[in-house]
Amino acid sequence: MEVAMKARDVMSRDVPTVRPETPVVDAARLLLTHRIGAVPVIDADGRLAGLVSEADLLHRAETGTLHERSWWLRAITPGEVLAREYVKTHARQIRDVMSLDVVCVTEDAELASVVDLMETRGAWTIPVVRDNQPVGLINRATLLQLLVSRASSTAPVQNDDAAIRQRVVDAFRTEPWAGLWSSNVIVHDGVVHLWGWAGSEAVRDACRVAAESVPDVKGVENHIHVPRLISLSM
Repeated sequence: MEVAMKARDVMSRDVPTVRPETPVVDAARLLLTHRIGAVPVIDADGRLAGLVSEADLLHRAETGTLHERSWWLRAITPGEVLAREYVKTHARQIRDVMSLDVVCVTEDAELASVVDLMETRGAWTIPVVRDNQPVGLINRATLLQLLVSRASSTAPVQNDDAAIRQRVVDAFRTEPWAGLWSSNVIVHDGVVHLWGWAGSEAVRDACRVAAESVPDVKGVENHIHVPRLISLSM
């Protein structure tokens, strides 16, 4: 009988966060740096207060992407609606642009229910919380990573895959270079699949070697991407 996968088995544990007073431009930089579509907003106690996503930053005064309404549509649009739009498109702090109605799950949530939430709520990124504090992220890319990781094997998920994944994650936490890797780890049938982006080939190789050194790991599939810098000659 195949063991139902839980949120903790696939979530990315590299969870960047912002505060309500964080400048909007800093949050945008964080999304770009970590190559994620949304980031949790936490309060002074570290508890989930909201979520800011790429969608929240699409229409901004700085980029010239404000909604263009005809004069007659502006005339019939309630002033309260126009005021809210102005705040969201011109505000300098995350507190004014973040989404407050956040869909989140616990670590014990079955992956099937997480997918159902994504579909019914139209969510692209779902924070995983413990005591209402973010401990992981699951997005649609996570599910694609899982699909690719499992495609090479028809064997059911083994009960010790979760334990192997935890040992791999713990191994990375002790290495100073691991902070240069925006990561996710998925283990299937003893094979470790590494996903994310690294700043150099050296960090990419170090991630593979560290995973290979973990007991009970049968193999490592290294999907970590190292972006290439392109220089343009004039």
